[in-house]
Amino acid sequence: MTKRWMALLALTVAVVLAACGDGEDDRIIIELTSTPAATAELTSTPAATATPSADISSQFIDGVEVLPFTVGDEVELPDDVALIIETGCVNCHCPCIFGLVRAHRDASGEVRTENMFAGNILGNFALDDNASEIVVGVCSRGYCGPVEAISADAQTTLRRSVDGGATWEDVDVLEGAQAVIATTEEGILLNGRHGPGQEAQSGFWFFPSGDSIESSVEADVWRMISLPDGERAWLTTTGDLLRNDGSDFLAFDNVKQVLGIVLNYAGDGLVIEWSSSVESDRQHFLGTVGPDGYLLNALSSPAGGTRFGAWLTPTQAIGNAYVIPPGVEFDGTPGFWRFVIFDFESSTIHPIAMPSDLGGRGVLAVVQSPAD
Repeated sequence: MTKRWMALLALTVAVVLAACGDGEDDRIIIELTSTPAATAELTSTPAATATPSADISSQFIDGVEVLPFTVGDEVELPDDVALIIETGCVNCHCPCIFGLVRAHRDASGEVRTENMFAGNILGNFALDDNASEIVVGVCSRGYCGPVEAISADAQTTLRRSVDGGATWEDVDVLEGAQAVIATTEEGILLNGRHGPGQEAQSGFWFFPSGDSIESSVEADVWRMISLPDGERAWLTTTGDLLRNDGSDFLAFDNVKQVLGIVLNYAGDGLVIEWSSSVESDRQHFLGTVGPDGYLLNALSSPAGGTRFGAWLTPTQAIGNAYVIPPGVEFDGTPGFWRFVIFDFESSTIHPIAMPSDLGGRGVLAVVQSPAD
């Protein structure tokens, strides 16, 4: 493992699937905020077999060797953290997001879960450091998408919690479907759409100022991302990562769809997840990319892909991945979708022992040293 992989910062990330359907075209978007690093002590249960994700050790992308992730022993959830988890449906038709759950281990070692929020959620939850402030947009009238056309009476209620999800308050009621993207110094970043004949702010804009964000990108845009130098980049609905002038940011081949993005430790590059095609047997990769868009390191992900959530330490993150038992062919079954710890130092994915009925789509944040 290179020094660049060792340089990953402990981050808190909020995640949302950018497209919903049968799972063939789901994109994973990661918005970041910082959180203190921790040292995770992993308690493992021996696995029946530690299986490699794929035998592609001789594969190279743009001159960079691809190292395969392997599936290691099952581990317990670290007892000094709590996970903020988005619940909902995996590989199904939208609306996909059902609510928010807090999960942690109690003094007896059992994983406890507490419901924090439920509602018809648009876009994603936006969280600050340590998940102390959470903002969400809820479709409070009409139909707000995304499967069918937005109705003419669509309405969004912005809700906020400033105590980690214990209590919630209404911030404002907005016309149209206003998906929460992130909380920033400029305000709450929204992506607005509206129904026929409806007077509602659309595109990317900040609440409460109403200021819009403009770009030269003509493609259908899903997300806005801040590049290391502060330039705004845009992730399209087809998985392209474009600079503000419309040019490609990534300077290497093999990328068909960008699936996830987060800044690296030094803040001078990106960690991205991507697929090499849109076919059902496509390969998934994770790599570090420099500020010029060139690939620096690359890892292969298991069949079906992964979903990053939040960092435990500079070299370990909690998220989700399809963990397929030896000898079983991957068929997209949600039952194989597991909470996992990604260990970048050893290129290993460790499944976490979690309640099977949790219904988690992904990890949004890690709260360090939670109270019982």
